[in-house]
Amino acid sequence: PQFMPRLLYIAAAIVGLLIVILILALVGVGRKEPELQPYALEMWGIEDDEIVWHQVIEEFRKEYPHISVSYRRFPSDSYEETLVNRLAEGTGPDIFMLRNSWLARHRDKIFPLPAQSKPLPSSEFKRAFADEPATTLLGAKGELFGLPIFIDSLALFYNKDIFDRVGIAQPPRTWEETADLTQHLTQRSAAGDIIRSGLALGSGKNIDHAFEILSALILQRGEAIVKADGRSVELGRGAEEALAFYTSFADSGSKNFSWSRRLPKSLDAFAGGQTVMAIGFASDIARVNAKNPHLNFGVAPLPQPVGSQPSRTFAYYFFPAVSRLSKNPSPAWQFIFWVSGAQGAKAYQQASGRPPARRDLITAGGKTEADQVFFKQALASRSWPVPDEEAARRIFETALDSLASRAITPEQAISQISQQLSRLLP
Repeated sequence: PQFMPRLLYIAAAIVGLLIVILILALVGVGRKEPELQPYALEMWGIEDDEIVWHQVIEEFRKEYPHISVSYRRFPSDSYEETLVNRLAEGTGPDIFMLRNSWLARHRDKIFPLPAQSKPLPSSEFKRAFADEPATTLLGAKGELFGLPIFIDSLALFYNKDIFDRVGIAQPPRTWEETADLTQHLTQRSAAGDIIRSGLALGSGKNIDHAFEILSALILQRGEAIVKADGRSVELGRGAEEALAFYTSFADSGSKNFSWSRRLPKSLDAFAGGQTVMAIGFASDIARVNAKNPHLNFGVAPLPQPVGSQPSRTFAYYFFPAVSRLSKNPSPAWQFIFWVSGAQGAKAYQQASGRPPARRDLITAGGKTEADQVFFKQALASRSWPVPDEEAARRIFETALDSLASRAITPEQAISQISQQLSRLLP
């Protein structure tokens, strides 16, 4: 009958359709992907406002919508104590920010990535980031404690209006040029009191970052302060020279005399026009602007000793670390790798304005004159393994003030610092 071929065609079509459906089912076309397990992470920090991390986390969640991160900022003066107490109670955040100089005393609180997992070989670390963080964040056994998201460094702040008024076209590049310029810029009364300082330097307690500045002067002279193994102090002739140079600016008998312990803190004095030059970090720019929005000042690289190679300045940075107590270490590390990667680090730099640690962002350059200085200095920045930062600060400041008041000699000051630092070492 004629309808038989038609039935065969229909049957063939049905069989073909079933085969197609079977193939689609086998390859998974049209099948709904299983949902990823959601995670909620808590992160603690101190210097960055919540708005900074809100912007960064929003970018992160576009790629990892199943991982939420809440950021909480703490006051600087209570952060460490709160963190230690909460972790001791078995609580606390999944991720916390640590300053590089704090790692020695908080290493036992971190969940590091072991070397066996090959998290980031040293060669790749140094290709991606400036050299300094590798000395801290890569352990002796190859374990990874964290990844840097910025590097701040010491630079020279100078009053452009006063420079222009006295005909100085460029900031000094060496410490020798700085000392000569300081004599020219310092103004004294008939009684010898300082009316206007050329450079805020010389004492301990009223110089912001005295500890870091003296560290930079010593490192520039090739001494490590504490050796890389963290077990012995290395302070010699170069450290004596650095100490004598530093305190000469507060010595009324020195040609460099330009600073008094009766003056305000150095950056406050700079903002108030009581000193023409001061030394600070990129993070200090907002402080100076807040105190004097109309101050016209520039930023130049930290001066170097004549003939010193390579250039050196002092670095500090914070890095996110995963808590040993975190119940979600894997997604926590996933967030750290993202925020220190090309996309995340750029988002953080744009939100925070901090100098980046990644070489690709450093090469891309910043928008302002100050950005250019701090970006490039990230590559020349160094620090040292500080065993106890607060104790080390007191040791340095006490020695500086004793030397500035001529109570001790530079040789005695270095001996005093060496003995007291040695007591802090393991």
